[in-house]
Amino acid sequence: MVSESSDYIDPDTPINSDRNTYKLVFSDEFNGKNINLSKWNLGINSQNIQNTTVVCLYDWKNITCKNGKLIFTQRKELSPINGKIWGKRSVPFFYSSGGLNTTKEFEFTNNMYVEIRVKLPNNAGGYAAFWGMANEPTLPVKDQIELDFYEFVANPDRQKLWSGLWWHEYEMNEIKNDITPQDIMKRPNNTIFMKNQSRRAHFQPDVERKLSRINFNDYITFGFRVDDKVMEWFVTEEGSPLDNKPFMTFHGGHVFSAAYESGDYNDDKWIRNIPNPLRSNLIINYAMRDTTWAGGPIDDEALPSSMKIDYIRVYSFKEK
Repeated sequence: MVSESSDYIDPDTPINSDRNTYKLVFSDEFNGKNINLSKWNLGINSQNIQNTTVVCLYDWKNITCKNGKLIFTQRKELSPINGKIWGKRSVPFFYSSGGLNTTKEFEFTNNMYVEIRVKLPNNAGGYAAFWGMANEPTLPVKDQIELDFYEFVANPDRQKLWSGLWWHEYEMNEIKNDITPQDIMKRPNNTIFMKNQSRRAHFQPDVERKLSRINFNDYITFGFRVDDKVMEWFVTEEGSPLDNKPFMTFHGGHVFSAAYESGDYNDDKWIRNIPNPLRSNLIINYAMRDTTWAGGPIDDEALPSSMKIDYIRVYSFKEK
């Protein structure tokens, strides 16, 4: 049975035996009637600019709080609405949805643990994600990281969840000889932004077998823990994620691009360690994508569709 609610847990209550070393530093239980604007911005960034492969605009009308849940609604628009995509001033969107990112008042960093309890969506074209992006451009490029706590293809016939890390920025001496000028964009600080997704370094193991026990049609609780030595990803249907073994870990070392793994290039590999310092905001969004790899094509008959978030909590902890 799909549960529409979970038992309330006091965020200050220990959720595993080591919890007495943890301190709550950011949370939202979504118990009010409105979004707390001191904690959240609209969209996946403060400008509400969309990624190029997303076909929905994030709109406040699709973000509500009800019965202690944050609800994102995905819908088809009767008339197109204008919004921004990276590199373009304004484009029409025929779909809209919900997404939020944390304000500058909070940043996720080393020696923190984040937890979310969520009822994932169930519609073709729906694409849910909980992630983080480095929010300080002055950080060394090796510490500017995209943290993917999870990404989820919501197509009921092709459900899939994965997690990983992505690096978009590089030092000049890290760029390989066979990368073309069209792949990259030079930054004013003499670094490189990799425009070609297939050439970006990433850490994204295949964890599908480890997650086969999880029922994605019920509420799921995800946890992500990072210190100066390791990153750990956790998931559970009941209880604390930390009472389970991590389904994925990253200790630093070689990271690869998709091009390298497919054998198209001979030297697409880099060394990356745990960012220190890590400085990131948090992003929760319910995107819509029409491509096959992301669960498309879109099923208009399944709309409107929703995703529900019970809570988001962040704790700081003392490294062992």
